[in-house]
Amino acid sequence: MKKILFFTLLCVFANGIIAQNVGVGTNTPTDKLSIVNTLPGYGVTHTYGPVTIGTYVSNLNAQFGTRTNHPLQFFTNNGNAQMTLLQNGNFGINTSLPTQKLNVVGNILTEGASAGFKFNDQSDNANGYEWFTTGGTAYLFRSHFPIGNPITVLSNDKIGFNKVNPQTSLHIDPAGPGSILIGTNKSTGGYTNLEMGITAQNNGQSYIQSTKASGSTWGTLQLNPSGGAVTVAGYLGIGTNTPFSPLDIQSPGGGLPSLRILTTGHIWDFAIGDGDFNFYHNNSLSSWIDYTDGSYNSTSDERLKKNIEEISTVLDKVLQLKAKKYQFIDAGETTKKSTGFISQEVKELFPELVNGFRKNAKDTTLYYGINYAGFSVIAIKAIQEQQQQIQAANEKNNRMMELIGKMQQEIEGLKQKIK
Repeated sequence: MKKILFFTLLCVFANGIIAQNVGVGTNTPTDKLSIVNTLPGYGVTHTYGPVTIGTYVSNLNAQFGTRTNHPLQFFTNNGNAQMTLLQNGNFGINTSLPTQKLNVVGNILTEGASAGFKFNDQSDNANGYEWFTTGGTAYLFRSHFPIGNPITVLSNDKIGFNKVNPQTSLHIDPAGPGSILIGTNKSTGGYTNLEMGITAQNNGQSYIQSTKASGSTWGTLQLNPSGGAVTVAGYLGIGTNTPFSPLDIQSPGGGLPSLRILTTGHIWDFAIGDGDFNFYHNNSLSSWIDYTDGSYNSTSDERLKKNIEEISTVLDKVLQLKAKKYQFIDAGETTKKSTGFISQEVKELFPELVNGFRKNAKDTTLYYGINYAGFSVIAIKAIQEQQQQIQAANEKNNRMMELIGKMQQEIEGLKQKIK
């Protein structure tokens, strides 16, 4: 009979547990299972082997995690772990081995009026930045001084640095003098760098500067090194910030070249020295234009010459030259005629005054040109020869006149004797 009564009471008690709330540490449970601590401490624990998971509450906070040195993982739908919290505080989503405080394998989506991604300075945890989007535009917001949006990305892919309304694909506003640098370090180490910037926000200048060596302020800048044209629509200044012509070259002075044109075996330099415009071939002065009167001068110092010899008679050859009037075929439809000589005819008489040339790089035909400046020497030599002939004729004429005078005197004497 006692056994039947005990079994009946046990069933009634069990039915009450199933049907009502159960309290641990409380006689008035408010939930299906209510645990009340009188002091801060752990509540529910679950142990398997060396791993224990449990809850902890105090008058300041509540905690849930492992009570042993093991990671805490979360899963859904009876599947594999989808989130993992390691003992070092690294938290992973879609990874069980997070290497950072937040390690996400996949995309992160933030939504809402204040959606974004904010991070503070590692050193003081005060200064910070925040990525957010609004109206299709993405911003990097700086929450410390100077407060603003240092980076803006528009929906049309235009990116602005310190510019909330970029006008080009990449728009940088330094709000004063500033530049961008491609390279490692422009001050030390001898690195190659490319710098582009402006000297002032208003009324300044823009520049492109290359550096190549430690401590240097300049380097070699190549434009279209693989080929192609380089065009300038405005004025181009070399050595000057204020060009006054389509190409304005500021001479370095001291006879140093301002312009060099070279090919294999030949270097032509153009320079200003002592005010004159000088022409150099292979670093040797060839000729110059005098700044005082614009006269063209060729080097003629005896110390620069060798194999010097007198020119033979030229007058008879000069007399054979045939001056012509003609038109150039390449001149197009023009009625203007030029005067001069024909190179082939001059070559027969004065070959040293005729030089060959090719009209362009594609034309292999050898044409001829005349050194007309060299004709001045030939003309002077011809005048000298002609003067010698004139002088000889004058001397002969004087002797004949003297002889005629004597003959007239003798005739007069004979006339007197006859009388």
